[in-house]
Amino acid sequence: MKPDIDPFDPRGKILSDICGDIESRDVRFSYPARTTEEIFGGFLCLSLLAQSRGSGWASGSGKSTVISLVERFYDPRAVVLIINMGSHPHLNKLPVVEFTETNLNPATSSWKSTADAVRRGLETYGSVVVDYYKESDNSELQDTMFGLWEELFGLPLETKRKYTSKLAGFGYAGNYPSMPLFECFGIEDGESLEAAKTSLASCGLLVITNFVMEMLVSSYGLEKYYPPLVESSFYMTRLIKYHLPDKNNKNEINIGLRPHRDKGFLSVIGSNEVKGLQIQTPDGEWRDFEPSPSRFLILAGESLMAWSNGRIYSPLHRVIIRGGIKEKYSIGIFSFIRGILQVPEELVDHENPLKFKPFNTFEFMEYCKNSGSTMDASIQTYCGI
Repeated sequence: MKPDIDPFDPRGKILSDICGDIESRDVRFSYPARTTEEIFGGFLCLSLLAQSRGSGWASGSGKSTVISLVERFYDPRAVVLIINMGSHPHLNKLPVVEFTETNLNPATSSWKSTADAVRRGLETYGSVVVDYYKESDNSELQDTMFGLWEELFGLPLETKRKYTSKLAGFGYAGNYPSMPLFECFGIEDGESLEAAKTSLASCGLLVITNFVMEMLVSSYGLEKYYPPLVESSFYMTRLIKYHLPDKNNKNEINIGLRPHRDKGFLSVIGSNEVKGLQIQTPDGEWRDFEPSPSRFLILAGESLMAWSNGRIYSPLHRVIIRGGIKEKYSIGIFSFIRGILQVPEELVDHENPLKFKPFNTFEFMEYCKNSGSTMDASIQTYCGI
């Protein structure tokens, strides 16, 4: 079996110079011929500017494998690469974690390293990109699904507006003066996990949602909280279309979706190949989500930030439409927790005092709806201590 990367392929971005610290976090790797045998299960390597790096490891410890990965003869299953050289557009990417048949099994050694990588991504950026192996050959199905949506969104506006909901964020929405390119349908998937499974639109996103939730609580050592969280979950599938800007209207706004934070627990977003979705890091830098049929963006909502006692970051994100010849379609599944959500006692200690009072998610959403749009973390003003 050949590796995915061809080291002699001249295509791609070639940087003329790199000057800065290079840190590789959570490197997970298996040889292509032995995919079930994990060689690195969370390897960390730090190379500082103006310093040489040597290796004195024992024979058979992986020195040659590390060099092969550095030279791109092999492709790691997951890695968070951080190069401290400023905001270079081709280097500052969101962390990517590959979901494989092996590391999705809690009985394997790679489960914990994968869970820790997911947790660290959500703590640092409030987001992580999941490359899900079961969706890698789904491009034709995705094209068919998004093609069917053209008929849905092509219905008369008065027909679409009849699809309403009593819940904030559900039902049809669109044709906003501040976001003229955006419209969506928020579909109530049901009161339970089983009801949500019957929704065709949820497809693999629901599976990814619950894997991420299970990995997160597992990484914190809070496995006992996973069953009640899933049992209390309520799901919304959102079908989204972003229209192309009118080339003849120089005054038209190219904002597909204004900067905002999700209010729920977890969000999983898939998209056709059209770019535009951006996530803001805590230091204010906007990073692009690179879509593909197998890649899904995980976003932490403000409710999850509160549940984690502030450990998880809930990021601002937006959609910018830069023109082109193809309209952008996205599908997302958004999870909410019914009843009262409160910080687990295990996440409160002397160094991390309680930061949020218990709250009701849907009452919080109504509070946000009545308070108007804001880029600040509304959860702080709603139930922060």
